Amino acid sequence: MVKLIVIADDFTGALDTAVQFASEGANTKVVVDSNYQLSQINEDVEVLVINAESRHLSSEEAYLVVYRIVEQAVILGIPNIFKKTDSALRGNIGSELTAVVDASKKTVLHFIPAFPQMRRTTKNGVHFIDGVPVHESVFGKDPFEPVKNSVVSDIIREQSKINLINVFETEDVADVKNPTIKIYDAGTEGRLTEIVEGLYVENQPLLIAGCAGLAAVLSKKLSFSKGRDKNPIICRSLLVVCGSVNPITLTQLEHAEKNGFKRVHLTTEQRMMDSYLETDGSTKAVKGWMDIFSHNDKCILDSQDPTDGLADQDFIDENKLTINDVRMKISTNMGRIIKRLLQEGLESAIMITGGDTLMGFINQTDIKEITPIEDVVSGTVLFTIEFEGRTIQILSKSGGFGDEKLLITLAERMFANRKEIAHAR
Repeated sequence: MVKLIVIADDFTGALDTAVQFASEGANTKVVVDSNYQLSQINEDVEVLVINAESRHLSSEEAYLVVYRIVEQAVILGIPNIFKKTDSALRGNIGSELTAVVDASKKTVLHFIPAFPQMRRTTKNGVHFIDGVPVHESVFGKDPFEPVKNSVVSDIIREQSKINLINVFETEDVADVKNPTIKIYDAGTEGRLTEIVEGLYVENQPLLIAGCAGLAAVLSKKLSFSKGRDKNPIICRSLLVVCGSVNPITLTQLEHAEKNGFKRVHLTTEQRMMDSYLETDGSTKAVKGWMDIFSHNDKCILDSQDPTDGLADQDFIDENKLTINDVRMKISTNMGRIIKRLLQEGLESAIMITGGDTLMGFINQTDIKEITPIEDVVSGTVLFTIEFEGRTIQILSKSGGFGDEKLLITLAERMFANRKEIAHAR
């Protein structure tokens, strides 16, 4: 039976969290449809992760999506509810946390926004990225969803009037009677563990919110069947498909290209023309990509404009596109291209950066459920999908995760068993 439901606001967040429980042996399933009826889930699933895909919805729409999911969970008697939030506090934080409290009919939601394992901490109620207040970090400069505040309670109050209490590291907070969100400081993984140990009581329902780092700690407290065997990763080549504009990801791409990755830049039409794959020129382009990918074991297919946007501007002006239009067109077209490459016989494991791009691919298929495998590198999740009779390895990474060497490290981990495989053959 389902012991825990996790509700994430985007796909990469769902995967980041799901893999923490899968790694502890829990039978974990990720559902990509926010309208999925929870009663359909198999009885042997212990952790159910729902991608609410609410990051870019309005505050009101996000509230309703999360409310409906939690309401179903309560009816089914799922005891523990985890609202996964973005580690940089992007999205509809206030409305979604409030929806969890309202739908659950519980008094207190415990919110621990920190992810110390990724250098994202909360001190005196202020959220930091690498020691910098989040609104002053790269996330404050995000072209699609900049974070404009670093005080967690102020971010919540932008969308909610619910009672808030800050729990600083040296304080204990008395019980409350009115619906309340308790916001916890945390600067280390040890502090996360301390908080969870103080909150989790076996056979007592828990209402909690936070990031994948919190999930990693909580996964060690819940007891699971340990029914999933862990098989070694078998991978002969890796294709990184980049749909993220995060500066951290761009640095990773530059470093990878300088260290042996073959990088292919898409043109403006390939990135943003809705019918590009139906044009005469697309057949030649796809053949060229397949030739490159078949002769290089580490490749990048990049949606970034190498001219810093100058090549795209005429297309944007001519078609009167908004920033959101551009985001959606790129993610959708990248998804179509990935599907086409697989249909052409691409045999690589595919790493997809950015939740929008990942969802753009999933939306091109009939996939409803996926199986998380493991966290190959912190923040980079391996999962499998069934696509037209084949099992495909997909890796996902949120745009802002990892150091500049991440793609190099990832390739080394994915290829670790290659020599043994070749020798066995």
